[in-house]
Amino acid sequence: EDRDRLRGAWLRAVRYTMLLVMPMGAGLMVFSREIILAFYPGREVVIVPMAILVLFSLCRGVGVPLGDLAKAIGKPRILTASVIWHAALMAPTLYIVTALCGLELEPGLVAVSCVVAAVPFLAVYVSFHLARREVRFTAKQVLGALLPSLVASLVMAGATLGLKESTLLLVPGAPALALLGVLGPVSCVLYALA
Repeated sequence: EDRDRLRGAWLRAVRYTMLLVMPMGAGLMVFSREIILAFYPGREVVIVPMAILVLFSLCRGVGVPLGDLAKAIGKPRILTASVIWHAALMAPTLYIVTALCGLELEPGLVAVSCVVAAVPFLAVYVSFHLARREVRFTAKQVLGALLPSLVASLVMAGATLGLKESTLLLVPGAPALALLGVLGPVSCVLYALA
């Protein structure tokens, strides 16, 4: 019975965490260019890496409640396994990627961002697999917890991107801060309606 309560609590934690994390991530992806241009002019080289690193935050949105679940069931080895996988993959992969990219700034930033975003997914997968055996949740249950925020975030991102591109067609060179100021709140409303 305790496992059933823990499973339910974890699924609710994931659902509510992702209700906040997914739309923020989608908004950062859609507005990464405008955020950099408005607040960090001259650093356009980080626009693509910023959008890629959103995937890391989405992974953390699932991983943190998964770590709490591992602690709650008294299985810290799940966290240990995740950390070991993370470190074992991250260190050599970053070394290889940076060695291949050399001193070229933009490709290096993009490549490192891809590694930093992808490796945690593998570590969370290991944790997910180990915790699933202990608490007996299914991929379908997890998908059910993620689906509302995923669908609403995709609708919001698609509509906001369409509005942003339409605005840029009508007002070429529109200031980045103006786009953020107008379309940011609109994207929040779109998420709430989706």
